[in-house]
Amino acid sequence: MFSRSSSSALSPSLFGQAVNATLLGTVTDSTGATVPGAKVTATETATGLIHESVTNDSGNYTFPDVPPGKYSITAEAKGFKKDTHQNIDLLSNSSTRVDVEMTTAASRRRCW
Repeated sequence: MFSRSSSSALSPSLFGQAVNATLLGTVTDSTGATVPGAKVTATETATGLIHESVTNDSGNYTFPDVPPGKYSITAEAKGFKKDTHQNIDLLSNSSTRVDVEMTTAASRRRCW
């Protein structure tokens, strides 16, 4: 008879389990129109680790496979004010959606 030792064998189900998180969202303006080409930065608060992405033609961004933790999310685009969302909790094996609505930057008046 063969004996099986559970302490020396690893279950195949342990391999391939996701331990990281996914962050995704859409960047729009105040009218709801998408903002393609916006730079989106996700900064892990505890470590300062920075992840960068750019929105696609539909205004969507995705940060796949990021370490769990607390993040701040910043979006920047030409003609818009920088927008930051803080204290975003990313949990293991989950997706978190953070949509960003940007407002137009105030135009500067020239005095002659």
